[in-house]
Amino acid sequence: MPFNKLTKLNKELLLENLAGGLSAALVATGILASLWFLEHQDRRAQATLPSAPLQQQSLKASSVTVEEVEKYYEKRRAELAEQARRAAEKKRKAEQARRAAEEKRKAEQARRAAARAKAEAERLSRLREQEAQQAEFIRIGKRIGQRVRARWKVPPKLPQGLRVKLSIKLSSRGKVIGKIRVIKSSGYPAFDRSAIEAIKRASPLPLPRKKAWAKAFTAERLVLNFP
Repeated sequence: MPFNKLTKLNKELLLENLAGGLSAALVATGILASLWFLEHQDRRAQATLPSAPLQQQSLKASSVTVEEVEKYYEKRRAELAEQARRAAEKKRKAEQARRAAEEKRKAEQARRAAARAKAEAERLSRLREQEAQQAEFIRIGKRIGQRVRARWKVPPKLPQGLRVKLSIKLSSRGKVIGKIRVIKSSGYPAFDRSAIEAIKRASPLPLPRKKAWAKAFTAERLVLNFP
């Protein structure tokens, strides 16, 4: 191979692999310097020793150098290709990990938002239940008062404005059970007894419609004020 072709080949290979980094550039510089030295020696040999055998020997030596350069750059290209492949694979895995982390973060945010929404819905449901239960207890209390007063016979010849406070216990069916207690007397036993008898005659008393509410309503003793 002519030397000018050798020089052209190595320059092309050098330009192709400049992206290989500083180390490749340094190696290429060394190779170009060597080629320049060989070219200089070759010209001197051609000028001083123009015989054909020496020229053939110089060309043969140059051919060996081209093969070595080709092998080096082939190896270097393979190394650069492998480095690029590894870098691309690393980047792909990093992107994959980033997307997985982002999806996990979004899923966790959605889970927490759903949990908060569920907790808030449950809180509002309990609040509405409590309000409805309280309203039902008030309604039942009024019905009990109306039922008892309808059966109350107030003794004659008693002062006006008397009041008595009684405590009662109801069964799960609204029946008055146990002793009816006087919490605060009117000061007139006859008045107090008339209120107690009215409760007994009114039994069983109405209860809330829901079983759970009825259970809560009858769990504690009820206080009734007369009148």
